[in-house]
Amino acid sequence: MHTFTNICLGTAAFMYLVPLQLALRQPVQSGFSGLGTSLALLLSTLLLWGSILAAWCALLPQGGFAWIGGGRSWQFVAMFAGWLGLTVVTLLTVGLRGDPQLPTFLRPFMPWSIYVLPALALAATALLSNADVTRTALFTAGRFSLGLCGVGAFFAAAGIGVEYAVLRQRDIAQNQQKGVRREEAITALVREVESLDPERDLERLLFHTARDRFNEPRTLAVEKIRSHPNLPAALAEMLARENPRLALDYLDADTPPQLELLAGPVNQAIRNMARWIQTEIDRRETLDYTSFFEETDLVLQAATKIVGVPGANPRAAVVELGKALNCPKAKDAHVDAIRLVDEWLQNHSSQGPNPST
Repeated sequence: MHTFTNICLGTAAFMYLVPLQLALRQPVQSGFSGLGTSLALLLSTLLLWGSILAAWCALLPQGGFAWIGGGRSWQFVAMFAGWLGLTVVTLLTVGLRGDPQLPTFLRPFMPWSIYVLPALALAATALLSNADVTRTALFTAGRFSLGLCGVGAFFAAAGIGVEYAVLRQRDIAQNQQKGVRREEAITALVREVESLDPERDLERLLFHTARDRFNEPRTLAVEKIRSHPNLPAALAEMLARENPRLALDYLDADTPPQLELLAGPVNQAIRNMARWIQTEIDRRETLDYTSFFEETDLVLQAATKIVGVPGANPRAAVVELGKALNCPKAKDAHVDAIRLVDEWLQNHSSQGPNPST
């Protein structure tokens, strides 16, 4: 059994001195780039404390923890509680190093618990396994060090658990409050939509059909818009505006009746959006990957709806949209809306050339 204890201690010492220290030298990284280092730290720490636990279990029947007092069962419970606290604290210290938001009970252990706690546990375990120092002051120091570290780490781990539970309950309460506020907001919007007249308040109803609106008021707004006595003419007028966003939002949410009456206005709306995008590209100092993505997607959804409608030629209008987007400034910013247009044109390639060809 003494040989087994030494093997466990040797394994723990190796994990502490070599892989753990090498992994700790790596800078703290987030995302996939830091995954390898995180796994190395996790495995090294688990193998380190797992080896120490095996050594303790070997010492327990030999009276190595008789100084705790009580029976063997109590000694095992106390030993395991201390080991669990040390393992949790070390794992959290390793995992959260570099994180500015640390649990309150973990802060006193940063960062020395990574380096000092395992070393003290190894030294104290080595002293407990050595019968020659059983009645010396060095043995007493080992017991004191191991007991202090174990008790401190256990209560720290328990405190972290309590702190997590309190924060979890607070998050649950906040989420419940957000849910209540969300339901109140939806109810208020539904009441507003119910109060709107399809003919007199058409623009406001169209506003409620946007993608980012709540589903209940959006569905109700679509139903009320459909009851408009002369919907195609009203939509045609809005699609012809310089910025036809409201009408495009509605076409994204619903397919209106008599769609053939909107073929020309939709083509005009696509061209108007192309001119608006060109103006915005010239006006803005910088663009990014997401620039004009939502507007372009709305335009392409409307164009798709009139594909095949007699008299409609949405591809020609989408070509103009593609030409507006395929400028050096947008290409340098890798604007993803360019990809949307190119894919749409490839899928509807029977009416003319690509803007990029």
